[in-house]
Amino acid sequence: MINYNTVQQIYNRNYGSMQLFKRPFFNQLVYTEGVMDFQQTLNAYWVVDNVISYII
Repeated sequence: MINYNTVQQIYNRNYGSMQLFKRPFFNQLVYTEGVMDFQQTLNAYWVVDNVISYII
């Protein structure tokens, strides 16, 4: 179950970034390890896809 504490834990374990990520189909958007961790932990890859859809 996704709740505030889960999101808070993801936020607290991510500070700084050593690597940047991009979607293969939209190289203009670059995001950090924290965003990648959020996507993987919550299985929410759609969040970045939604951001891209608003940019295009």
